Formats: sequence, C-alpha cells, structure tokens
Amino acid sequence: MRLPTAASAKFWHGTSLARKILWQALNGVETPRLLLTDIDGTFIDKQAERGESQAVRRLTQYLAQKSYGLVAITGRDLPMMVRDHKKGILPLFDVVITSVGTERYILRSGAYTKDARYERYLAETIGFDRGLILSHCQRFLTLVNGTLAPRHSFLKHVSLRLQPRDRSDATRKGVKSPQPFKISFNFYGDKKVSAFLYETFRALLDQAGLENIRLVFSVEPRASRMIKNNIDVVPLEKSGAATMLIEEVQAAFGDIFSVYAGDSMNDYDAIQSVGDAAVVVGNADPELIAQLGLSRSFVPVRHIGRKRVPRYIYVGPTTIERGPVSLLSGVRSLEVLLASQTATAMAPDLL
Repeated sequence: MRLPTAASAKFWHGTSLARKILWQALNGVETPRLLLTDIDGTFIDKQAERGESQAVRRLTQYLAQKSYGLVAITGRDLPMMVRDHKKGILPLFDVVITSVGTERYILRSGAYTKDARYERYLAETIGFDRGLILSHCQRFLTLVNGTLAPRHSFLKHVSLRLQPRDRSDATRKGVKSPQPFKISFNFYGDKKVSAFLYETFRALLDQAGLENIRLVFSVEPRASRMIKNNIDVVPLEKSGAATMLIEEVQAAFGDIFSVYAGDSMNDYDAIQSVGDAAVVVGNADPELIAQLGLSRSFVPVRHIGRKRVPRYIYVGPTTIERGPVSLLSGVRSLEVLLASQTATAMAPDLL
C-alpha cells in the first residue's frame, strides 16, 4: 500500500512534519508522536466555528508543546482548511488529506503543496477513471429515482442527487470544480434506505468490475425531521489514506506512535484499525459508538486486541465533553495509560 517513491526521508526533507520528528529525536523522544484527526465535530466544534475557539487553542498548544505531528483527514477541501486557519480557528497541519482521503497536501515553508505521487497512485495503481465511474454513478441515479423509487414506498422521499459540482451543469457560476478522485451524492433517508442504497450501488459497481472502488456513507450533523446523508465514491477511504501515510512516515523515520480521532460513521474503519490508538470524542454519532461495540458506561479508555498488537480506544465519557475538549482529554488519557504500562512498549516516553 506504500507509495513506491515515498519511503525515503528525501521526499520529506524540509517539511514541517520532518522538522517535528527531528525536534522530538533531539529532545529524547524515542517514539515520534502523530495525531491523525477528523476536523468537523472532532478537532473543532460549533463554538470554534463561531470564533469561540479557546478549546481549540488549548488543544493546539498542548499538541505543539508535545511536538505531535498533525495530520488532518477530512471531507473538507484545502481552501476551507486555509480559510479557517486565517480566521484563527485551525492550526497549520503538517499534512492535510482532504476530500475523504482522495487529495493530499504537504506543508513546506508555511505553504501546502499537492502530493502528485499520491494522485498517480490513485489514478494508475488503484485505477480511478473518473469519466467511467461517473457514468456508473449516473446509471445508479437513474435506477434509484426512475425505476426503484416508484416500486418501494420507503424510497419515496429519498431524492437522490449528485452534489452540484458533479452534475453535468457544474460549470455554472458559483459551483466548485469537480474533484478528480471523488464523486458524491446526497439523499434523505434512514438506516433502511442507506443499507438498500449501499447494497444496490455496490452490486452495480461489482458487476462493472469496479470492486476496488469504495463507497463511504455518512450523515450530515444537522437536526431536522429528514436525515440528510452523503455517499462518496472514492478510490481510497479515510482508513486507507491514513494507513498509507503512517507506513510512509515509518519507512522514512522509523517507528511512530499514532492516534486516530473521529466522531462519525465515516471514521469507523479508521478508528478500528489505524495506528496504535484511537479517540472517539464525546459528541460522536451514537451509531458509531454502537457499531464499535463501546459504551460510555465503561471507563474512558478500553483495550481491544488487533493482530496481537495492544490497541486502545478512548471514548469521551459524556456527550457534554465535545470536540476539542474531548480530543484533548483522550490524548492525555492515552499518554498516561501507555506510559504506565511497560508491557506495551509502544510509547514509553510519552510523559
């Protein structure tokens, strides 16, 4: 899964991430620290978006003091990330993986550069042919709205639509340009609708020989009678993008201690499998908590086994402990736990 030319330290030379890892080494940190985090609902909350960002500042300051490498993995695009940095809401992340894992930007000398090798990997190795896949997306749209909706009452109000930037008239004024490795739908519906659409779309893609294309379903965190959902059609989801980055960084710099943080169902696979530990913030989607088999009635940090490697998941103990407050609590709790368990030996120097 590693990019063939990204394993050397040469590629990372001069990057913000390399400087942080070097600083840690010079200050006696044996295992460099890396936080890979979702943004909306995890690193920031609605208070931060309104400019009340004290909790984000405390989180950012703590991570800077510990010299954590910072990786954002988000459905946002880069302009949104840069905009909120200029507003003082977000820090500059060392790596930004945007558009649900399909674009990657590296911070060098205070500016982001797109990782062209990553694009080549998605286009050539995974084989994401946007025109071909878009044609199957349009087939799916016609199938659901034109054939299946009249037959099934539970699809009556689904209103499946491509997002504006992916429609044929996406060049009209005010609409963003299509993203090269992501095609997205919106629809309204509950779990039954989501499961039906997933099975239908998955079968259509598999029949077309596109088994390697991923479907990521998520719910927009807005209170309303109708539940708005997203479907992202991508070559690589968050967990794959995060794992690839960790492997590259380890190949260049040696062992690292990595934590993944998230709050929604599109973080599910990454929370289960990425890195050494995970943080599920207190305001996480209840469905995510349920699918992970976790409970707030247990102690905040729970241990699970993964391929004989000790792994820990911190769950925000209450829904009141939200976003950046919960993420900071999780990072601190994991540090205390791992530093106290000599048998783990993953990060003995965290404190």
